[in-house]
Amino acid sequence: MSSNGEPKKILIISQYLFPTPEKNYEVKETIEKLAEQGHNISVIARKNSAETASEIKNTKFYFIEQDAFSSGSEWGYVFQNISFMWKAIKIGSALEGNFDMVIATIPTGFAGIAANIVAGKKGAKLYLDIKENWVESALSANYISNGSPIHKTAVMVENWVLKHGEKFSL
Repeated sequence: MSSNGEPKKILIISQYLFPTPEKNYEVKETIEKLAEQGHNISVIARKNSAETASEIKNTKFYFIEQDAFSSGSEWGYVFQNISFMWKAIKIGSALEGNFDMVIATIPTGFAGIAANIVAGKKGAKLYLDIKENWVESALSANYISNGSPIHKTAVMVENWVLKHGEKFSL
């Protein structure tokens, strides 16, 4: 609840809402905890998250059909994530009313960029739920190559995102 006892209106932007075969970022659990506290939650996530979505009170889900690009290439990875980012910005900007807070779940600096833009449009405070270092994660998964132009740009993007929101991890 907010300091005056009123529920907050919260938007969460996360590509990884439910556990993947590789990791569980516990985003669903965070949503459930916030909803149990009486907050009104809106969630923007990839459509594949909808397969395991369950009803969570006080929560509305908006699922994005993420465009697929050539697998295995650095540019394919970048364009796939940019696709999510643009669609999240479009959906988030079109949602009715303002939010008290917008939370981006990191990894993916693209979710952070989308959340930053939507927070500005919706008069909300930006929070970054840091689950792991996005660039290091992309390097270790071989989505990007160390020292490549994409890697260098990703480091700059990650640093920019981290400067614009209050950081925490649940």
